[in-house]
Amino acid sequence: MNKFLDIIVLQGKYLVDNLTSVIGYTLLFKGGIALITVGLISIQYVATTAIPIEASAYQLKYEVEFSVQKQYKSISDMECDVKIESYSKCMLSKYKENLSTSSIKALYSWLELLIVFGTLMMSLSVLGFLAHPYFHQDSET
Repeated sequence: MNKFLDIIVLQGKYLVDNLTSVIGYTLLFKGGIALITVGLISIQYVATTAIPIEASAYQLKYEVEFSVQKQYKSISDMECDVKIESYSKCMLSKYKENLSTSSIKALYSWLELLIVFGTLMMSLSVLGFLAHPYFHQDSET
C-alpha cells in the first residue's frame, strides 16, 4: 500500500511539473486551438456536403408531390407505395433526408466532443500558466 501511494504521489508531481512548465501549458494551448480549428473545418465540410443532399431530397419530394397530386408537410410524411410511378423518387427522397439528418446529428456529437476536450485543454493551459511561477521559481523564467 505504501509503494502504491508513493507511485501516485510521484505521478501527481510529474503531472503538475509538466502542466506548469512552459512547454506543457504552451502545448495544451496549441492543442486547444487545434481542436477548435478541426471543429470549424468539420462544420464547413458537413455543411457543404449535407445541404446539397437535403436540397436534392426536397427536389425529389416536389417531383413526387407533382406526380401524385398530393401535398405532404414533410418528407417523413410521404407515403411511398410501390404502385405509384414515382416510387423510386419517393424512397430516394426519404433516404437522402435521413442521410442529411444523420450527418447533422453526427456533426453535433463530434462538436460536443471537440468542445469538451478543447475547453479542458484551454483551461488546463490557463491553470498551468497561472501556476508556473509557484512551481518553477528558479529553473525557468
